[in-house]
Amino acid sequence: GDAPDIQTHFLPFLMGWQRRAIIWGSGYFADVCLCQPRSRGRLSMGRDPFAPLIDLNLFDDARDLDLMVQGVTRLRQILAAADFGHRRAPEAFPGDAVTGDALRAVIRTRAGTAYHPVGTVALGGPLDADGAVKGTQNLWVDDASVMPRITTKIPAPLAGIGIVAIAVIAFGIDVPRVGDLASIEGGLPSFHLPVVPLTWETFEI
Repeated sequence: GDAPDIQTHFLPFLMGWQRRAIIWGSGYFADVCLCQPRSRGRLSMGRDPFAPLIDLNLFDDARDLDLMVQGVTRLRQILAAADFGHRRAPEAFPGDAVTGDALRAVIRTRAGTAYHPVGTVALGGPLDADGAVKGTQNLWVDDASVMPRITTKIPAPLAGIGIVAIAVIAFGIDVPRVGDLASIEGGLPSFHLPVVPLTWETFEI
């Protein structure tokens, strides 16, 4: 489809990549973030009720890993074409020579997550179409947890959820709805977005 599936962040300073948060030097950092992961993790309870068992199960769906590889490749192309002038730096991690299966291995072992919680009390599940908790009175939910599945970007739709919640809860306005919320495809929500970091480093201070 035409919906964005990869997001990148560019930070104009050097971040630690040698398994340290801070390192000496100058450079820049960019990452690739998968916006619509297909892999699904698991959350279960162990003996300690305050220590749930979380399995992110990243890249269980091979399509997620394929998209991350495509995203890193595209990011490299974008940065190679950017006009950095004398501040252009070589890719320090993982290095532009790392491609193919080697790049896939780096992504699998070094990818982290960005925390975008959604779906814990999804519309069409425990909530009705107005965001009210079923079986209760005067109890609504109006944050990202009402999203039946994760969106490409959280802030904009979250603002919309807040505006609609104000209209429905505070003013009793009947807001038009599109489609059947209970029939949204995609299965269980994804709680984490896989992110793989890359670093370009120069020692010009």
